[in-house]
Amino acid sequence: MKNDKIIWLFIAILIAAVAVLIIVSRSGNSSAPSAPAATTTAATTTSAAGVPSTKPVRTTSGAKKTATKPAPTIAAKVSGIGPLSYLISLKEPLVCSVKTTTLSMKRSGTVYVAGGKLRGDFLSSVNGVLVNASMIDDGTHLYAWASGATKGLELLAASSASGNAIANAGGIDLAAQVSYACNAWAEDSNVFIPPTSVTFSNSL
Repeated sequence: MKNDKIIWLFIAILIAAVAVLIIVSRSGNSSAPSAPAATTTAATTTSAAGVPSTKPVRTTSGAKKTATKPAPTIAAKVSGIGPLSYLISLKEPLVCSVKTTTLSMKRSGTVYVAGGKLRGDFLSSVNGVLVNASMIDDGTHLYAWASGATKGLELLAASSASGNAIANAGGIDLAAQVSYACNAWAEDSNVFIPPTSVTFSNSL
């Protein structure tokens, strides 16, 4: 009888020990840290009318989204209607798209100006024929020649007859009205040098 009591007491102690181990094991698992999750909290604000409102505020950082801005429109630095002599007077490096404004003298093309000098490359109507022609004003002389030609016109820039003569050779009278749109240009002084393959004289 005494032995039976000892056996039952041992079994009770063993069961209690197992129960304690199970409880300790479970409490250890529940206290393990878990990975933080992105949470959203409500920020309460008060409107002008005194009515509180809530707005969701994300408390964890996420990938930033950068708004795409439209490319700016680049406007011409100098534009308008006037003579080529005006562009020369600006004395700054510019490259301009130009077009004559009169039907009697049709010219369109590109003009380069810098340091009081000018060069123009045009599609010109000469005696009813479309030709590519160029002109240079280096401040002292005016030059005009047609693409592929071996002869060209050279006149003093100060000559009163130079304007009409240059126009007849495919250039533009510096006093004639043209429409222009210009932008800054990295100056290249070589464009103001007449071609060596053309022989220039005061008449064609």
